[in-house]
Amino acid sequence: MADQLEPSREILREIHANRFPISGGTGKRPRYEMRKTSLYFKLGLALIDLSRNHDELAAESILEHAIIKLQSEFNDSENVFRWSVRFVRSFEDEAYFEEVSRICHYSFGQLREAIDVLDKRNSLQISDEDKKDFISKMSGPVTYEDVRKLCMNLKSKYWGTIPDLDTASFSDLFDTVEHRVTGLIESDEITRRSWGEDTGVDSIIALRHVLMLLSREMTYLDVQKKKPSILRSLKSRITTPNADIELLYRGLHQFLQSGPRAREEIRRLITTARLGYLQTTLKALVSEKDYRSYVATKDLMNTINI
Repeated sequence: MADQLEPSREILREIHANRFPISGGTGKRPRYEMRKTSLYFKLGLALIDLSRNHDELAAESILEHAIIKLQSEFNDSENVFRWSVRFVRSFEDEAYFEEVSRICHYSFGQLREAIDVLDKRNSLQISDEDKKDFISKMSGPVTYEDVRKLCMNLKSKYWGTIPDLDTASFSDLFDTVEHRVTGLIESDEITRRSWGEDTGVDSIIALRHVLMLLSREMTYLDVQKKKPSILRSLKSRITTPNADIELLYRGLHQFLQSGPRAREEIRRLITTARLGYLQTTLKALVSEKDYRSYVATKDLMNTINI
């Protein structure tokens, strides 16, 4: 079977050819800007094509394995791949994405922030007047922080109180943890066990519980009714030396406790399938029985040659 990742590779080569270095960031890796934003949409389409005709959970697993392989080959942040997929799912067609890109000054960072405000289906049900006002404010010179505040204000107006988090950065944090955990699944037993012991089994289980409760509202309501002790047992913080796991748990816990609107918002930001996928892979890291069950699905990966 021909390598189905080659279309994605071709687009990534073009992205690299059109990007230029910029300052700022954490310093962990060089930062770049790339104004030919249509390439992100094309990359998202190519990645989504890999997982067509599979159920939701299998599709997320296929997508994650593809991202790991491409990220290792091109040394890009995995967030580029995840956001490219989100751009396709939210803006739906290339012509509309071009319109939104123009509003966002062809900035990857501004597109990340505006994704919920300007998505094609208008999921927030923003009024025409508010949308015109938003676009008008975006027409002048704006910083990333300006855009973040504009979007947060609109989301708060239509969704009510939600955690005061930088949702784009929080989504990136989820990507980082998901990427790390998926990599661990591919490693040897000693490495998996060492990571689990260092992170703390209790912390991993607490994170799994929050992921399960957030993945579907019916699950949350069922547990609230039948096993309220589980909800009471979840603390706002966990004790673990793994900073990413602690930050992810803390943010997800805030969404869990902030009411149904906040829980719906996190499922918009991070799909139900991805919440479930991370919960499943974490479970496989703390139980060899669950690990063996998980790796039994590797045949599926082999069928698409990634």
